[in-house]
Amino acid sequence: MLSVIYEEERIPVSVCTFSKIITLSALASMAVLPAAQAGTDVGDEEFQLGRARETCQQQAGRQGLTFNRVVESHSVTGSGGRMIGADVIMSVTRGGQTYNVRCQYDNMSRVATIVTIEDQNARRATVNASLANVRIGPGQNYAMAYQLRRGAEVLILAEQWQSDGVWYKVRPASGAMTDQVGWVLGDLLAY
Repeated sequence: MLSVIYEEERIPVSVCTFSKIITLSALASMAVLPAAQAGTDVGDEEFQLGRARETCQQQAGRQGLTFNRVVESHSVTGSGGRMIGADVIMSVTRGGQTYNVRCQYDNMSRVATIVTIEDQNARRATVNASLANVRIGPGQNYAMAYQLRRGAEVLILAEQWQSDGVWYKVRPASGAMTDQVGWVLGDLLAY
């Protein structure tokens, strides 16, 4: 019989109980608690929410985002009132820009998915040309980053006047490229 030390007490733990096999690696991870955790009572929901925050932070790093801080987080409950996931709003930086993203965490699969949050104050526009070149800077002398088709909706983040017209800093309002910021000539957009 193994024992786990918790708050200076030895608690006997059976390796095989009710046909459930507890692996020694799982026991080893439970065996030592940091002193700061000793004596604290963390509920299951708070533990799951902490796991969601940590997983979302790791996912942000995998997507090339620099994690700044958690802005807010809350649990998502199912019909039975049990926590089935979490929404975590994080402040992140990418390419010198700081913005908030929402991360959706699923308890069952332990998968975190990052979704950008649009600026509620941003104006919207629609591409009215058959194809609009989105450039890395405000002007035709800048390289093309990507293209948008007619009807694509964009969020206008900034504007800048150039000799050839007004250029708008935009990002797609929906779809897989919502984190791709670039510049479009205003003549190619309908407001």
